Amino acid sequence: MFVVRNAGVAGANLVVGWLNDCTAATALNPAGYQPIMLYFAVLSALGFACAIRTSRSHRIDRHPVAPMQGFCSFRSKSRWNQKPIKSVSLLV
Repeated sequence: MFVVRNAGVAGANLVVGWLNDCTAATALNPAGYQPIMLYFAVLSALGFACAIRTSRSHRIDRHPVAPMQGFCSFRSKSRWNQKPIKSVSLLV
């Protein structure tokens, strides 16, 4: 995952550099930065859409958590008079 992330960062830098050269974006030509900002806006929207889709695919009703059998179930119930723990999911 580390390599994929670094490849994405390097690719984004190359694309932004190419856009910067094509549009002649400088301090004297600030309008040249508009395609670069559009590029980052599209990448941000794509990332947000992927995050929403991933969160919707991992809902509790699609991946239920198996209930636990009990607290310290490897020991005898007479020594440990504990009620079984209900399963609690941290996914909201």
